[in-house]
Amino acid sequence: MNMSFLSGLRCLPWLPLFAALILTGCSETAGMRLAPVSSVSGTVSYKERIALPPDAELVVLLYQRTPDGRLRVAEDRTPTAGRNVPLPFRVVVSPENTATSYELEAAIMSGGSRLFFTPAPITVEPGQNDVAVWTQRVIEPAAFPPDAAAAELAGTRWLLTEVGGQPARMYPGQPEAHLLFTPADNGVGRISGSDGCNNLVGSYTLNGTILAFDHMGSTMRLCPQGDAQARALTSALGQTTSLRLQGNRLELMRGNERLATFEARNL
Repeated sequence: MNMSFLSGLRCLPWLPLFAALILTGCSETAGMRLAPVSSVSGTVSYKERIALPPDAELVVLLYQRTPDGRLRVAEDRTPTAGRNVPLPFRVVVSPENTATSYELEAAIMSGGSRLFFTPAPITVEPGQNDVAVWTQRVIEPAAFPPDAAAAELAGTRWLLTEVGGQPARMYPGQPEAHLLFTPADNGVGRISGSDGCNNLVGSYTLNGTILAFDHMGSTMRLCPQGDAQARALTSALGQTTSLRLQGNRLELMRGNERLATFEARNL
């Protein structure tokens, strides 16, 4: 190689700077590729000495609290493959999510029905790897005819009377907060209604008295009043695990906690 050429390169004042920029860019690129993955892991158990069916599946969900209620941010579905409790799990959260805590819910499913579930959300932190989740057994359907609650819910306008421990209010020029249940043959019914401002739509599953709402959505209307009540109702729907029916009164429950109360009105 021509020695005068090498000598010329050493004399170029920008060469060290150019090399430093290249190394810095490589370092940043490597850093992006090695961004840490946030996850929550642990085990799910139950106290009963019951073997799980061959098709059992463990479902673990993570939710993030928002001003409008809750947002599902991650989930993990793992076939139990003949294993019994404790069942390990690991839920991976997008590195872009910057929440400092989540609400975890778990269920053991079989044939589309819940066998065991968490009666209330469990607060966890990103990176927590020792979460011990205890679930409760779903009440046997025989204790409450499977279609009895569905029959009582359908064909009725359920008017909100209380939510979050506060009496429900009606505001001039705005719809009354209510729910309408429309059952379906596949066990997944349709829910509609209003939060007192926006129209609600979504789905629900009902097994005896075990009730869960899913895929909830709403319109985006801006209302002058009732925003706090609307958020409280959305939150209650997201936390519901069961119902209580007493005459013309419907209560949405999370374990032993009453989240919201409705009264029956004719359509």
